[in-house]
Amino acid sequence: MIICYHIDIHFSEVRNIRIVVLSENTAANDKLFAEHGLCLYIEHNDKRILFGCGASALYLENAKRLNVPVESVNAVVLSHNHTSVCGGVEVLIKKNPSATIFIRRDYATDCAEQNGIFRSRTGLPSSFFKANKLKCVLFTAFSEVCKDFYIASVKQYEKAHSTDKSYYVKKDRKWVKDDFSAETFAVCFPGRRKDGFILLTSCSHSGITNIVKTACEMWNAPVIAVIGGFNMMGGNINKTSCSADEIKHTATELSKMDIGYIYTCHCTGRKSYEMLKETLGEQIQYLHTGEELKF
Repeated sequence: MIICYHIDIHFSEVRNIRIVVLSENTAANDKLFAEHGLCLYIEHNDKRILFGCGASALYLENAKRLNVPVESVNAVVLSHNHTSVCGGVEVLIKKNPSATIFIRRDYATDCAEQNGIFRSRTGLPSSFFKANKLKCVLFTAFSEVCKDFYIASVKQYEKAHSTDKSYYVKKDRKWVKDDFSAETFAVCFPGRRKDGFILLTSCSHSGITNIVKTACEMWNAPVIAVIGGFNMMGGNINKTSCSADEIKHTATELSKMDIGYIYTCHCTGRKSYEMLKETLGEQIQYLHTGEELKF
């Protein structure tokens, strides 16, 4: 028997959002699988949405063990075109051809990662979007996935701590460095607008503080919770990709914002999480594969 971990938060009388972590770098127990990827299953009113599809089809096995009806989802939201969040899309589409895929138009192209002298593809090839154009919503800056569930682009208030200079995107048949200006996040409202929203991010290449500030400016409401990866992990979960000062700065900025809780995972890494926790305390928690949130 698989045990899901429930974290219940009461911010309004309406409770209609359920989020289950189907794929993440760690697992809540040894009966679930982990990988360097992110897949969140979301039940929002009468809709079922995947935020990310993990790095492979592994999330489908976890869903089966957790009794999550992932193969009947209505939509898949992809924040950017990297394997860590797009690796399991093609398998899902074969099982559920009616699902709609949301991704910003700038990412419906070939993407690659440079490792030394070699450049290898990451994410979905441009041919996938051409072959599945009737299933894809290629938006430019903002889109509504369903009632009270939105995706939007990030505004740059300050330079992100990200050191990801190895990623490329193809534009006009040429490879150019990805500045992550096309990265997107999601916002969903569990109840009344004035009560606040839940913010979802996959990797936060453009900076988690920039993402939160953008969402607050767009919707002018408190943040009930922030959920996702913060792009601070180094070569493994116990290493960081940025300095201690950068992590401290991020934690300090987050502590100043109108945020209820922070649930981080995936590319944040355990070491960075512990460093963030020194400033944020119990406001921040690490979210593992198999854990569940209800709002």
